[in-house]
Amino acid sequence: MPGPFFLWQLFWPVLLDDAVTLLTFSCGRFEQIDAVLVSSLVSGLLVAPFYLRQKKAGSTAVKRSDVFWMILLAASFCLFFNVLLWLLGLTGTRPESQSGAAEGILSWKAALTLALAAPLEEELIFRGMTYRCLRTVSGFWPSALGCALLFGLMHGAAAQGIYAGFLGVLLAAVYERFSCLAAPVLLHGSANLTALFLTSVTALHPGWISPETAAFLLVGSAAGMGWGLFRIYWE
Repeated sequence: MPGPFFLWQLFWPVLLDDAVTLLTFSCGRFEQIDAVLVSSLVSGLLVAPFYLRQKKAGSTAVKRSDVFWMILLAASFCLFFNVLLWLLGLTGTRPESQSGAAEGILSWKAALTLALAAPLEEELIFRGMTYRCLRTVSGFWPSALGCALLFGLMHGAAAQGIYAGFLGVLLAAVYERFSCLAAPVLLHGSANLTALFLTSVTALHPGWISPETAAFLLVGSAAGMGWGLFRIYWE
């Protein structure tokens, strides 16, 4: 049975991130998107040395073709789950982004934060540290689900937590496939950019989606996810 030291290794990066985020938001000096950017940079810089010290050799290089298919997979995943949550009535009257992209719509700062800073920091903590720690004592699925549960809980609201939980499983699978943090960072950032675009379209054109459009988008995005997974894992 894992002892206290294992539990410390498992949770300290998350607790550190929580503390940095709380301090950044409570100081009152930053707007929301600025606070996310600052807290992501600070937490990432604090955790990165520990990740690099524990990093093992044997990663698989991410090929150029993999980059395209991971972007397709990320965009399809984001679209599928945002539309699905809207159809289930979990996101109000329109499909808002569940990645936290509502702040700073169409701004370069939001794009930088959501595409690079936040994904890099969260992947360092959740896949680079927490998931890898779980993998020392269990197989892929228990580790992926445990890490995804924690990842979902850390994202707050019900719909956002559900979205983040499923995304966490996908990110763990990509990390397992390549043993390289660049892969989940790329997928995570691509999903966030898709969410930012979706939020922006919804804000500018609130009535752009209907149940018929949603059904079409679900089928198309499900096909995109399936094809992306096939190309990444089985070709």
